[in-house]
Amino acid sequence: MKSRLKAIIFDCDGVLVDSEILSASVWSEMLQERGVQISPNEINEALQGGNIYTSIDYLEQFVKVSNRMAVETEYRKRSAIKFANELQPVKDIESLLKDINLPRCVASNGPLSKIKMNLKNTDLGKYFDADLLFSGYDYGFKPKPDLFLHACQAIGFLPNECLVIEDSLVGIQAAKAANIPSIYFNHQVETVDKENKIYGNMKDVRTYILSQINSM
Repeated sequence: MKSRLKAIIFDCDGVLVDSEILSASVWSEMLQERGVQISPNEINEALQGGNIYTSIDYLEQFVKVSNRMAVETEYRKRSAIKFANELQPVKDIESLLKDINLPRCVASNGPLSKIKMNLKNTDLGKYFDADLLFSGYDYGFKPKPDLFLHACQAIGFLPNECLVIEDSLVGIQAAKAANIPSIYFNHQVETVDKENKIYGNMKDVRTYILSQINSM
């Protein structure tokens, strides 16, 4: 018998907060100052779902990086300022969080400090237990399944009782490796692909989840 949906695991960047294009704009500025012109959109597409290490690897394709730690520090400082001033929740995510009363957690490749700050800056922290925010820095980066498997264990449900909401293929790969059902939230999608659970806006994601809850 198929398990009913009992809990939701949210990615953070690109699912809860509209941060990825801001991050890409910081990398774009850093490259521009080093003589390389690449648009934030192009960088965002290349880096989506990655982590700071894969981002610096990307930077090294275009410029020499003699001190990776210094580059990371520079990025962290710049992005913290940009996020504090410009970060917004993903459109309609708050309605989903208000209307769907299921246990939930956050599992992100970003550091825990960044997850907490992003939720604080967008006033979404009130929808999550502070003890149920999990980072790839602590449990392994996606596409490995370890982060999601830890999240399932922490919230007390089996993988097939949970649903992952992701906006990157790396995250979807991690969910599949963990045998957790998933939704691929892709901002560029205009038409819903119900068969593959691909959605372009949070209103449709909310409708899908409510239909799953009501059908059980």
